Order: sequence, then C-alpha cells, then structure tokens
Amino acid sequence: MSILGEKLRAALDEMQVDDEGVPTKVTVIKTKPEEKQMPKLSASEAAFNYVANHTGCTPMQAGRVLAREGYVGETITALIYQMVKQGMISKNDITKQLHVLQPTYTPIKTKQRVSKRKYVRKDKAGLAALPRTQPIVEKAPAPAREQAPLTADYVMKNISLSEAKALFDQLNGFFG
Repeated sequence: MSILGEKLRAALDEMQVDDEGVPTKVTVIKTKPEEKQMPKLSASEAAFNYVANHTGCTPMQAGRVLAREGYVGETITALIYQMVKQGMISKNDITKQLHVLQPTYTPIKTKQRVSKRKYVRKDKAGLAALPRTQPIVEKAPAPAREQAPLTADYVMKNISLSEAKALFDQLNGFFG
C-alpha cells in the first residue's frame, strides 16, 4: 500500500459513525506516562557530589556550574568552605583545587548554642563611670597660722586624685 493509502486508512479508522450514519471525527488524546522526577538534592549534597565527580575543581567553578542548575552560587561556595573546615573536602591553598576526603556525603555538623548570650550594656567609661558616692574625708586639723596661705596653686600641688575628685564634686554642687 502506498503512503497515501496508509494515511487514508488512518483517517478512516479515526472516523466513527453515529446512530444516524453521519461520520464524526474522534479525537484521540494521547497522554504521556508520568515521568518520575528525581527529588532535587540539597545544596550541600549537590556541592559535595559535584566535587566528588569533578576532582580538582575550584569552589568558584562549582558555584558557577551549580548556579546554572538552580542553586545559589554563593551558597555553594560557602558550603564547600564549611566542608573544608570539617574535613570532608581538602583544598590546596595554592591552586585552590578541591578533593573529596570521604566516600559519601554526610550532613554538615552545626554548632548549637547551649544558651543564648545576653547583651549587657556597658556604662560610660572614664570619670563618668566612677560611682557618685561621697568619699569619706578625714578632717585634717585646722591649719596653723604659720602655714602658707590656702591658694588654688597650693591645693593643686598638695592633694591626691581622690581628694581632687571629692573637691570637684563639692564645688560642682555649689556652682552647678
């Protein structure tokens, strides 16, 4: 049979006749069987598998290639560096080439905090951080008349730092 005859036979086979003898065209919808899709690997597993299959690649190369497959390139390079720190992958410091150190992928171990740290606000530093308590000052005996007159220069030369602080606080209280 010729090609034209085969096509005519196929067209007649697709036609059916209804109850009154009128030909009606039947459309056949062919459905494809559902394809089983492999679940997408996690980014860390994909990074490990890429390095295992492409020994000698660099972290940047792995990031670029896996970015084309839908992963975030920066995430891939960060995961590779974590795997290097944990000893799953080795990296040559000079050439930056990667080599797998274990046969299969194992999840990256994370450090979990036992307790959350609380932020403690620090007070101001310097003189403002000193407590505002009045120091205990022992009363000195009244100066005799033979001593030098009490002047600002004499006070500055002859008192200690704690006495100067106490004097400052008292004067600050008087003059505001």
